[in-house]
Amino acid sequence: MYALFAYGFTNRHLDHIVKEYYKDKTTIKNNETDNLLNYNEFIHRCKTRGYEKFALGKLYEIDVTYYSNVNYPSLIAEVKKQIVI
Repeated sequence: MYALFAYGFTNRHLDHIVKEYYKDKTTIKNNETDNLLNYNEFIHRCKTRGYEKFALGKLYEIDVTYYSNVNYPSLIAEVKKQIVI
C-alpha cells in the first residue's frame, strides 16, 4: 500500500502530492512533488486515524508472495458467496 501511495503518484490527483494545486496544471515532474509522506508518517496516520475500523465487507487476507500459489478458483468462489444481487 505504501509503495502505491508513495510511488504511484502518476495516477493520483495532483492535490494529493503537492502543497499548492492550481486548477489548470494537469501534470507535474517527479522532483516537484512536495507533499508525499515518508513511510513512518504513512504508518502513523494509518494507526492513529482509525483506518482499521473502516470496512466495506469481509476481509480476505491472501499471501501473494508468489501469485502462482494463490488458489484463485477458491478465492473467487468465496467472493461470489458474499455478493448479493
